[in-house]
Amino acid sequence: MGVTETDVEMKNADSPPGLEAGDSKRDADLQSLLEIREHARQIEKAVANKENRFILRVLRCLPNTRRKLNGVVLRSLISQIYPVSEREALLTFVEEASGEIDSTQARARSAAKSPVPEVDTYVNLLILVRLIDTNKLQEAERCSQALMNKITSQE
Repeated sequence: MGVTETDVEMKNADSPPGLEAGDSKRDADLQSLLEIREHARQIEKAVANKENRFILRVLRCLPNTRRKLNGVVLRSLISQIYPVSEREALLTFVEEASGEIDSTQARARSAAKSPVPEVDTYVNLLILVRLIDTNKLQEAERCSQALMNKITSQE
């Protein structure tokens, strides 16, 4: 019965975080983006099947989703869901992103048409919640007014 010695590499606690911290933040943003994309699919399924339970499931997740929102996630979401002609109007309400999510990991596709009105309203709701959370109340008011104008013009 011999004792074997194992070396373990320890990281210096005083050193600044390296790529590991950035990678974990990027992974968290990617996970949040994929989760919100799944919410959009659930909303589309609810509209197609006329089933409220799918939308209720998405709305129950809203407090958790709210904590995960940031500029990177919202900008990536908007660029994936909306066609180029509609992106700029929404991107004006979202703060500048300090990093970008790798589009190959997010399985991004270029949107050819606008999302269904329910998904559009959900994305606008997420933007509005982010504006309120970051205390940008003037922009939140403009965002809500733009959403109401869009909804009333579709009737």
